[in-house]
Amino acid sequence: MRRAEKWIPVFRKNDATKNDLEQAVRFQLNAACSKRTQKESEMNMYLTAAAVLALIVGVVHSALGEVRIFSRLRRGSVIPTHGGELLHQSNVRILWASWHVLTVFGWGMAAMLLWLALPSSQ
Repeated sequence: MRRAEKWIPVFRKNDATKNDLEQAVRFQLNAACSKRTQKESEMNMYLTAAAVLALIVGVVHSALGEVRIFSRLRRGSVIPTHGGELLHQSNVRILWASWHVLTVFGWGMAAMLLWLALPSSQ
């Protein structure tokens, strides 16, 4: 006799017990699934909040850099080139580009976090 067949005669003797057991198992499975779904949605909210925060930090980083640092180094052009006695024109351009590349990197991280926050297809 196989393992599964040991339990079958018990349920055949009493159909009410079998139905009660099936209902109890379904109830437990539904409760476990709803808890898992609730936990997944909580995690998705954390990832979404982190993505929004990363977007905001990127905007603030870029805006403050332009206002506080690069406005003094700009002479009528979009890309700042005047570094005074300390920085050459190429150094100022590299600094400006690097500053904004970090902003784009933050936005890319925000996009990945939003992608991770989407419900999975499993």
